[in-house]
Amino acid sequence: MAAIGLQRVWFLNADTGAIVNKDGKSVDASGTLQVVQVQLGRATSPEFYLLNGSGPGELPLEIVAVDSGEKGELFRYEVSSSLSCSVDNDNRLWMRTGNSLVQTLPLADYRKVRP
Repeated sequence: MAAIGLQRVWFLNADTGAIVNKDGKSVDASGTLQVVQVQLGRATSPEFYLLNGSGPGELPLEIVAVDSGEKGELFRYEVSSSLSCSVDNDNRLWMRTGNSLVQTLPLADYRKVRP
């Protein structure tokens, strides 16, 4: 469960409502960007992606991946044009920016290098 503000996201314990973010700190959009969309992983996955842009109704310019609220931000990627993403049946993230379509590594692979 998550509480999503314009620039900050807090992950919550579903039973108690307590904040479970790493070190109690929110996951934030960069600079003046705002959270304009979220993309969840598959139904059984805690993976969560923030898509941040210059404001409501604007296309995302940044993606922030979180594999678990307790572990915090996993990666952040910002572009100058726009991006979009979707999660496939294998819980792999596909990201489009411009005319390029890329499939990210499984989030567990990123976590190996960012404990």
